[in-house]
Amino acid sequence: MEGHSPRAGRDYDVLWAWVIAFAGAWLVFATGIGEGVERQARNLQSSVLEKRATGDLAIVEIDSASLQALEAWPWQREIYARLVTRLSQAGVELIAFDVDFSSPSTPGQDHLFARALAEASATVVLPTFKQRATWADGGYAESLPLEMFSRSAFLGSVNVHPDSQGRLDSYSYGTVTGGLPRPSLASLIAGASGEVDTQFAIDQSINPATIPAYSFSSVLEAPDDFLAQLRGKKVIVGATAIELGDRYTTSRHSVVPGVVIQALAAETLMHGTDFNNFGYIPSFVLTALLMLFVGLRMKGRSNGLALAAIAMVMGLVGLRMLVQSLKLGTFSNLAAFVFLGLFLLAGRALRTQNALRTTKFIDPASGLPNEAAFEAFVAGRSGSQFIIGKVHDFGDLLEIVPYKGRRDMFENIARRLALVAQDERVYHLGGAISPGRWTTVIAMVSTITFSRSLPCSARQCWSARSA
Repeated sequence: MEGHSPRAGRDYDVLWAWVIAFAGAWLVFATGIGEGVERQARNLQSSVLEKRATGDLAIVEIDSASLQALEAWPWQREIYARLVTRLSQAGVELIAFDVDFSSPSTPGQDHLFARALAEASATVVLPTFKQRATWADGGYAESLPLEMFSRSAFLGSVNVHPDSQGRLDSYSYGTVTGGLPRPSLASLIAGASGEVDTQFAIDQSINPATIPAYSFSSVLEAPDDFLAQLRGKKVIVGATAIELGDRYTTSRHSVVPGVVIQALAAETLMHGTDFNNFGYIPSFVLTALLMLFVGLRMKGRSNGLALAAIAMVMGLVGLRMLVQSLKLGTFSNLAAFVFLGLFLLAGRALRTQNALRTTKFIDPASGLPNEAAFEAFVAGRSGSQFIIGKVHDFGDLLEIVPYKGRRDMFENIARRLALVAQDERVYHLGGAISPGRWTTVIAMVSTITFSRSLPCSARQCWSARSA
């Protein structure tokens, strides 16, 4: 109140609100508290922007019906050889297996599968993966297809990396297996490239139910005209039967088979939505800096800040859509939105606090510090000399001064007294001090300070000097 101009006070409020909002938003996201909200926001966006699969990729399921139809599990390699031959004859462009062929079977069965791979007109991709050798020692073992198989096929990594909560929402462009960097299965299917061990977010807006799926056993027995619908398509073969395991939890689609994860990752690459995610920091920092500038320029006015916050939200949403449409990447706006909310709330709380303080220490008629402010100032010092001035015939003066002009009149009087006041400290002590014609008093504290405390209150001192 004393010693600071109203503008300086508003600037301090803006700075404090900014610090509170910045620290709060940073704490929420840096500690991972906001991950759940972020995930729900992404799922909501994916639901609103849901899209169909490209239709260029189909799944051949090792499902429960196929397990029953083909009886004994694991199947002999001859069954996979028949599938490769049938799909090749149907004109399938690419056949990718999410099935382990790293262990030998019988020589005859392995030979049948190797010959089918060598004679296939379709491109064949076999899986490689890295896994823990044992749970205890933390070492890794690499699984590669038998050499007789890999001679006639491309090798693609099927390793996936769930997050700390067990959710699988991202996928890699490739992994090092067998001492060599290898593209992932999805990258080979989509014909996409990227840095090994670099992750991209699986596009949750792709509806997995729109990916064409065919039962393994039905493909083996289907007539040629039925298989004609697979001509020119890419096919991924993998297990969907619950009893075979290989299931993962995703943020939006709940629990899905591993082959569906591979297909969704490939569809993401085929859609071109494998955006580089810059996270929440860019939009958060940009928003914080812009709102600090706007807040100081607007001197903390609540209406102006609210409009600026709305404009900022619309701008961030539009910027994100533009960046994604240009396929430059993506980023999260949620931390920025949390900051904006906290900034507005903290600013309102500080303004309310200041309003309460103003009501207590500011005279509503004049806008000057009142008697309570004067008492607080004098009581906090060892001693002060002050001058008390009386406005003569103030009641008559008010009759000729319009209501809107009274504040200006007080400011003019205070401005004159401030010429000799310490730090321009001028107080309006109100009409209750002196009844009668001396209805209003303005007090001024001088620059002289005594070594002893003021021996009387403002009202007592006024009474003593009026006697």
